[in-house]
Amino acid sequence: MAPLVALEMVRSPIAGPLTPAPTELCKLATVAAVRNPSKEAVIASVVPVSTAVAEPEPARSARVLASAGIAERRALKVSLVCAESESPSPLQAIASAATTTREFSTIPAFYSISKWLAVFDSGAPVGTPTPGVNCSNLVVMLPDIMPPFTATTKTSPAGFPYAEFEARIARRDFRDMTRDVLPTPCMIVDEALFLRNVKFMADQTKAAGIALRPHVKVHKSVDVAKVQLAHGAIGLTCATIAEAELMSRSGLQNVMWTKQPASRNAIVRAIALSIEDPTFLFVIDDPLVFHWVQQAAAAADAQVRVLVSVFAGMNRQGIENGQPALELARKVASSKNMTFEGIMAYSGVAAHTKTFENRREQSAKDLAGPRETVELIQKSGIPVNIFSGGSTGTYNMDHENGLTELEAGSYVFMDERYFIIGGKDDPATFTDFAGALTVLSTVDSKHHPNQATIDYGNKAGVRPTDKVKGMPGLTVSSQGAEYGLLSWKDGDKDIQLGDRVEIYCTVLDDSTSYYDRYYVARGEQIVDIWPIMGRDTGRSGAAWR
Repeated sequence: MAPLVALEMVRSPIAGPLTPAPTELCKLATVAAVRNPSKEAVIASVVPVSTAVAEPEPARSARVLASAGIAERRALKVSLVCAESESPSPLQAIASAATTTREFSTIPAFYSISKWLAVFDSGAPVGTPTPGVNCSNLVVMLPDIMPPFTATTKTSPAGFPYAEFEARIARRDFRDMTRDVLPTPCMIVDEALFLRNVKFMADQTKAAGIALRPHVKVHKSVDVAKVQLAHGAIGLTCATIAEAELMSRSGLQNVMWTKQPASRNAIVRAIALSIEDPTFLFVIDDPLVFHWVQQAAAAADAQVRVLVSVFAGMNRQGIENGQPALELARKVASSKNMTFEGIMAYSGVAAHTKTFENRREQSAKDLAGPRETVELIQKSGIPVNIFSGGSTGTYNMDHENGLTELEAGSYVFMDERYFIIGGKDDPATFTDFAGALTVLSTVDSKHHPNQATIDYGNKAGVRPTDKVKGMPGLTVSSQGAEYGLLSWKDGDKDIQLGDRVEIYCTVLDDSTSYYDRYYVARGEQIVDIWPIMGRDTGRSGAAWR
């Protein structure tokens, strides 16, 4: 059997500024393991010179990665190397006195990483003459230590085959795929917390006697929607026609679009989807849009299901309550191509009102007008099958205000915007639902006190109100398109280069649009990948998301 590859990092007094960076050496170790399967393992160890001198027996001084399982499963071999210099170094003295190994190599501290990779890429057998390199034993003198993830990897002893990453995802092979091997920044869903949130909302709405039609704009995921429907949701709520098309064409029924079609493109697509899926429904809030939709539906000989959107305290949509809403409802109900289904009233102001009692008061105030409108329409002889609205923040009070169904969405994952509104039992923090989604980010630079640069920047959706999971003393801010900043006041934060942190987003409705998949985690293990709509369909831009 070929000798295993030993990649040993030591502190060296002769290492110069051209010494390869630790990240390059990690790459080398990975490449060595992946491209040379005949080798038993790649062993990376950190040996300060002072320690090596005090412990001249190399088997003792090389602290091999027992945590990765190598020590238990593999025969160990440690090699020492002398760096080229004009005068003897402490390492040379160790090498001359070594008794546990007879193989030594001489490598300049600045030896090119590209040459090392070339040796491994060439597939040359062990012992092939290569200037300055012994292919079976690579040792480098470093002024710094290896990044911490080398010693804390959760994958198998042989490491993860990064070259196969996307291919494995395509065939749904998640062996050895753990959080530490994921590319960052990326979104991680904690499976247990996600399922806990879904079940809790399902149980609560059932007990309150209100149906649940969850909003998909938070997750934009067919996989998440299927779980919600499996737990009793009567349908889905969508913010865009693209979301509605995705959900409906994935075989999911009773999809409601909450924004009226006010362009030719949107009207044509809404009519087409109504023909494809008779369970699809959408809202209008203006007589002019009613006229446009009526013309298009008549021309296509289509039947469409329509709700009237009414004002509920938020100045972004909704016809005036009372007589104006009644007149629009009558137009819809009398149309040969439309079915009037009911009223939608979204109280967005109440959703984020702080403290339970203030939120309860705001919700009742915002829904008073819509509630009167529902009664007015019913008195006119027009059935109101649906009275839809509500949110995660008002999930446990909206049944008191006459709603027949709830459009809550954020509860599946939760975000910082909701955590701070306070709950029924805790006025400071909303703890009814757990934070099931985080953005995983890597510390990729650290040169200044009390701060560290991460790869979670503007292009990844960073906000100054985001929070670091499990590290309340840290603040998050932006340093540009690809850079975020962690900062802290006290000096005892143990944030190191190469560390990974998980961050709670402020507004998931926005953040999910930056990513193309969720990595679903069961503890440290990745067990599934859920696509986020948009980029995987070949259609790009906001109109398709």
